[in-house]
Amino acid sequence: MKKYVLCLFATGICAIVCADSQSQDSIAPSSSTGHAKTSIASAKGPYELTFEDFDWQTGDSKPLPNSATGLGERMPTEKAIDLFRKRVERGASDYASRTVLGELYLRQATEEDCLPAYSLAMGVLQDALRIKPDYKPAILWSAKVMMAQHQFADALKLIGEGIPADSQSPADLAIIVDCHLDMGNVDQAKVVLEQLAKLEKSPPIDARLARLAELTGNREKAIQIVRSSLDTVKAGSADETEWHWYQWRLAGLVFDSGDLDESELLVQKILDDSANDERASILLARIAFAKNQVSRAQGLLEQVVKLHPSPPVLAMLGDLFQHQGEKVKATECWGKAEELIREEAAIAKAAHAREAAIFFADHDRHVNEAMDLILLDRNQRKDFNTADAFAWILFKNQQWNEAAAEIKALMQKQSNDLLSLYHATKIHQALGNIDAAKGHLQKVVDVNPRFSIQHAADIARLQSEWKLSRSR
Repeated sequence: MKKYVLCLFATGICAIVCADSQSQDSIAPSSSTGHAKTSIASAKGPYELTFEDFDWQTGDSKPLPNSATGLGERMPTEKAIDLFRKRVERGASDYASRTVLGELYLRQATEEDCLPAYSLAMGVLQDALRIKPDYKPAILWSAKVMMAQHQFADALKLIGEGIPADSQSPADLAIIVDCHLDMGNVDQAKVVLEQLAKLEKSPPIDARLARLAELTGNREKAIQIVRSSLDTVKAGSADETEWHWYQWRLAGLVFDSGDLDESELLVQKILDDSANDERASILLARIAFAKNQVSRAQGLLEQVVKLHPSPPVLAMLGDLFQHQGEKVKATECWGKAEELIREEAAIAKAAHAREAAIFFADHDRHVNEAMDLILLDRNQRKDFNTADAFAWILFKNQQWNEAAAEIKALMQKQSNDLLSLYHATKIHQALGNIDAAKGHLQKVVDVNPRFSIQHAADIARLQSEWKLSRSR
């Protein structure tokens, strides 16, 4: 059974999954002789990839040492960066070491939330490509840095210009799929993904197939795919971090389908192995809240904030305090979240535009600025989440007809996303289309009316006012 290598980075859509950031068995691929086959690897964060190996010994590049400090032991990122920075300083034409250094800077950016490291990564990767313009690893890592900064169109262009279509490998095609999905180009992504699935059958490809199914409204198919992938990963030689990602992904899909008990069982297994797993803790907090275990949810979120006070989790904790009537604590959390968002935006505004826009709109802060930010995000991608956020921010800016047109188009693509259904409810209510609003909210009530800590109280109020009860 093939071992699927973990991704070195994850993008930060600053959704609560952060980032996702986003362990790897080693700081770089091992040395190899001859031409190494590239393969898709499973992602630590959603839908990213890396290579099983690179062709490090072609041309005039120097062989790289095995980067592990011991058997299976990973060298710390800072130590690895120092090692390869010295190699780069010694070798004016060492494009291979520059590529590894770029890879390491990207890891530092995502693991440590070190945003300036993105620029360092791109700088050394561009140096590598100036030395050897056709060096494929440098092309692909450059594309990944662009993706991490939400420069999806630039990443697609780089792949297209740097790697001929007739020589594109599964790893290349996976980046293309991911870019198209993030840009909202579902039809293009489907075509490339079908081509990719013919070349290789693996859990990372299945993860993309599941994402496509989810984006097109077929959540049950997505659950089936990820469940099968999880079985494959567990049966193989994947390490703990890898199967945790698939377990977390399945738990999230099951939660969205309304099965709180199975979702809790799945996520609890992750925390039994890794008590401080951030994504699992956040999801368990949402499950606890959905089960009306508010104190438990608060304890989980406070634990996450203590370890990693990211804006999305601070915002969620503030929403929980607001739900409990603790307005002072809520305001403190939201203020800290905004402070951190603005710090991040000063360095990487485009990559954090949607996160900031949604936070501002959700909490009725700076709604005009939220519109500027979501328009900036729409210039980079027009995926489902951006479209939903755009409709919501139009609503918050009282552009209700425009919001209705956007949400109608969204519902035609996918009509079972709980957050967008709630947004549709509020938009139609504002326009006086109460029957349409009731219809959207009924779908939320049937699945999970407490899916959102922030919106649960309003959903409960409307459910009572409109006398809606669960119909299934």
